[in-house]
Amino acid sequence: MSEIEKKKIVITYLPLSKDKEEVFSIVKRSRLLINAICQYSKELKRAGVEVYERRVNIIYTEKGYYCAFFEDDVNQNRTKKQETPKPFKGVDGRLKIEMIDKEGNPVIEDVADLVAKMYLQNPEGYEYVIFKDGNPENCKVENLEYSPIKQKIQ
Repeated sequence: MSEIEKKKIVITYLPLSKDKEEVFSIVKRSRLLINAICQYSKELKRAGVEVYERRVNIIYTEKGYYCAFFEDDVNQNRTKKQETPKPFKGVDGRLKIEMIDKEGNPVIEDVADLVAKMYLQNPEGYEYVIFKDGNPENCKVENLEYSPIKQKIQ
């Protein structure tokens, strides 16, 4: 048995509130992970959970997203997150950051949304956070505002 086949696989959960394409952007190509998530998908179906789609090691279900990862990779990422999380550009062009939720699962958050929630009032209850200067990498509070319309990122 190879070293990679000895690695323990874990299934993590992400809620439906996460953007589908953003979640699917964290795929890991591995035969072992694909086999694990396919097996987990079968178990969910037997339990009556509707599975909508699978991409590599991730399945999208009526209850949320389930991702198969090697335990060492998840633990290594958790350690890194506790030190200094590094923003990265998401598929939507906006800065994202990987964090750990209350249950200890990795979640991807939009940096501008986090800054706005902390520092801006939203009395109209608008859904979107936009960039006044149009630059999605400028997440300073002075550059953000709530909007009823989603901003297109070039």
